[in-house]
Amino acid sequence: MKSLLQRQKECYLCRKELGPAADLPSEGLEKHHIIYGTGNRKIADREGLWIHLCHYHHNQDEKSGSVHFKRQVREELSKEAERAFLQNHSLDEWMRLFTKNWLDENELKRISTKQSEDLKKEFPLIEPKSQHQNARNAIKQSGNANQQPPEGF
Repeated sequence: MKSLLQRQKECYLCRKELGPAADLPSEGLEKHHIIYGTGNRKIADREGLWIHLCHYHHNQDEKSGSVHFKRQVREELSKEAERAFLQNHSLDEWMRLFTKNWLDENELKRISTKQSEDLKKEFPLIEPKSQHQNARNAIKQSGNANQQPPEGF
């Protein structure tokens, strides 16, 4: 599967550091699975939770700030991966797959609210009880108590 976090084949961290105008190589990159550990690498691969990194940012040494030596970098990438995953999945799905949440409660509420608003826009709520009641009222007003409501009510 393609990476959920990047579209271009380039070092993810170089891009963040150097900005959108920088010309970055697409060769000599290493694939980094953001969520790792027993069994998680395969799941991360399947779910697109990986990025391309140059050797310097992937596995150089402690001084370079490479992801395998810097906990802060790993944790920030884990948060970004979870945010990307939650754009199309629920927190329950995330927890079932990875068992650890990286985001704080306020951010989860923001994401949940946004997902809820997006769903309301995509699938406006139908209020069957009020529509049903409107149909019943229309029948009563017509004076024909034996008339059946329209199909679907």
